[in-house]
Amino acid sequence: MLPTIFKLLQPLAWPAWVKPALYLALFVAYSATCFVKGMQYTDARWEAETAAAKLVQATEFVRVESVVERVKYQIVPQIQVVEKQAKTIVKKVPVYVPETASAQCIINRGFVWLHEEARSGVHIPYDSARVADAAPGIGLADVATTVATNYGKFRTMKLQCQGLLDIVKSLPQGKH
Repeated sequence: MLPTIFKLLQPLAWPAWVKPALYLALFVAYSATCFVKGMQYTDARWEAETAAAKLVQATEFVRVESVVERVKYQIVPQIQVVEKQAKTIVKKVPVYVPETASAQCIINRGFVWLHEEARSGVHIPYDSARVADAAPGIGLADVATTVATNYGKFRTMKLQCQGLLDIVKSLPQGKH
């Protein structure tokens, strides 16, 4: 097509600068067309990739949300059962650890100090001369109540951790 246009223009007397100007104008027009077409192609690819990424993200969100719901409906009732069991066991302490047994068993200060140190994780200074002394106001029933409550909390936390692990395992793995 271009050679035809140039053949039509040859019989006319044109100044010397017109032919290079015409080439330059055609080059600019062609470059602009290529640029616009390239931008349209790039935009279309960008939109397609963005839509695909949003679809994948929505799919992963729905999958993770279903795991969260499953965990919520499975773990929460189990936690409530464990808490109820722990409260029931604490209520049984006076039956299985009567006052007479509690009075006969001496809980010494050393046991209380060790228990507090294990509970808090902080070293508790104690008087070695008073380790064997009876701890005032602490009986075997108190120890049984504390142990039952602690194990109930442990079982509750164990269920919560299992639920969290299920959720974490369901999360999409990062691309490496």
